[in-house]
Amino acid sequence: MPIPINEPRRVKALHRYQILDTVPEKEFDRLTELASLICQVPISLVSLVDDHRQWFKSRVGLEVQETSRDIAFCRYAILNSDLFEVEDATRDTRFKENPLVTSDPHIRFYAGYPLTDPDGYAIGTLCVLDQIPRQLTENQKQSLRLLGDAALELIVKHRQNQELKYLGNLFALSNDLICVAGTDGYFKKLNPAFHDVLGWDESYLLRTSFFELVHPDDLQDTLDEIAELASGKSTINFAHRFRCQNGTYRNLQWVATPEPDTGYLFAIARDITDEKEKERLLFQSENKFRSFFESSQGLMCIHDLEGKLLTVNSAGAHALGYEPAELVGLRLSDI
Repeated sequence: MPIPINEPRRVKALHRYQILDTVPEKEFDRLTELASLICQVPISLVSLVDDHRQWFKSRVGLEVQETSRDIAFCRYAILNSDLFEVEDATRDTRFKENPLVTSDPHIRFYAGYPLTDPDGYAIGTLCVLDQIPRQLTENQKQSLRLLGDAALELIVKHRQNQELKYLGNLFALSNDLICVAGTDGYFKKLNPAFHDVLGWDESYLLRTSFFELVHPDDLQDTLDEIAELASGKSTINFAHRFRCQNGTYRNLQWVATPEPDTGYLFAIARDITDEKEKERLLFQSENKFRSFFESSQGLMCIHDLEGKLLTVNSAGAHALGYEPAELVGLRLSDI
């Protein structure tokens, strides 16, 4: 069986489109019907060639949903960059013993245009078949090419819609605050995390300028950052305090990027309030320890595992007749 040289990557590319075994769609059915009418043949297919089968996303004039790849005419068509045509299968050594030729549906004529995706992988074909020998006219060949390109565009669009669906799920389920906003200070779209973190109803946030909810001490910095985005700066990372429905403030760390044509800002924020509180408590603890360390009248020191002094308090150093800096680097055994 002929195999494309990039077969593993080709099959992987086909699976990425997530279109195999999907329900019929009228957009594809219109293309196969047009192909059948233009080429004046009874059978037309959008065929996707997997590693072991060809599956028909759309079909006219054929009842089966798929066939084994071993007997598929399309396995040859995907080896080509342009139209592949078999005028009379009974006179072609590659196909004359094929069960699709020797028995129902008794194929004689085949023409298939490879559906080559933007990465160069031929994932299937738009093909037309007949039960009598024939040859397509140049106009019919060009029409089949155009319809094939349209079929591929539908497949790419199908994948894009799938990605949008997954992004929609991420938007709804994310614990981070995700939004579309304007440089005018108003949100355009919000995910549910805004309500979960801040307590505000979506309707209130959409009709209220977010500048009103920024802590007064952070407002000017926020205005400056928004101005940077409005001027075309690609990405901004900044933090501010944002008022909650209960009157408290949460610390939000933002990453935002503008859409130049609309002026909209696409942004995501992470609630770093707990991290800020931990930083504050750590700083407070360090200050308390430093104060205790320096005010102690006895010897206080910090040393490493080898006994080398890293820091010594003033009172302890003076009691030994040294300045603190003179003791740093000495070992305990040295003194």
